[in-house]
Amino acid sequence: MNLSNLPFFKAILLLVAILTSSLSFAELSIGPEIGDIERDDRGNVLKKINYYAASRHCEAKGSRLPTAREYAQLSRSMGAKGIKETAHESKNWDEVIAMRKENFTPIWALDNQDKVWVDFYFNSSGYELPEDHPRNGWGKSYALWTSSVNPQSVNTNMYIFYENRGTLTYTYPHDTRGMAVRCMSLH
Repeated sequence: MNLSNLPFFKAILLLVAILTSSLSFAELSIGPEIGDIERDDRGNVLKKINYYAASRHCEAKGSRLPTAREYAQLSRSMGAKGIKETAHESKNWDEVIAMRKENFTPIWALDNQDKVWVDFYFNSSGYELPEDHPRNGWGKSYALWTSSVNPQSVNTNMYIFYENRGTLTYTYPHDTRGMAVRCMSLH
């Protein structure tokens, strides 16, 4: 079974849920999978945390860090222009240049042979935090770790999601400046 269209099917299910549910948009936009901002024993936001500690924290809870694609899908559900899939199985610089002209940023990944390629393109234009969203950390200037590696960078860097802007960028895994964590349910 080819699971490459799984995000598409999840998007369809989310649309059906929105159209047939009495839940607010905010309750559906995060969904049951991406959790709230993690907090310490005193209830303070678990921040200034590097990638390795964030990953271990989620694993200890029986969950994982969300991927860059999962945060892009969340951003799209909050008005971002969204995701465009690549039309090629390897790096195609003409496509990358054309997508950048449309303000779509390439999100890089490694294929099964460890070759760098574009996983998808992402444009956060139009992203807004919904008015009815339970703020619970959303809208503050936290950067959230993803489980996605950016192999295009010179050093190994991890993608991060800026929740106040809905954007994806990357940084080195030991970075702690303004970093926080949300975990993704394994169910």
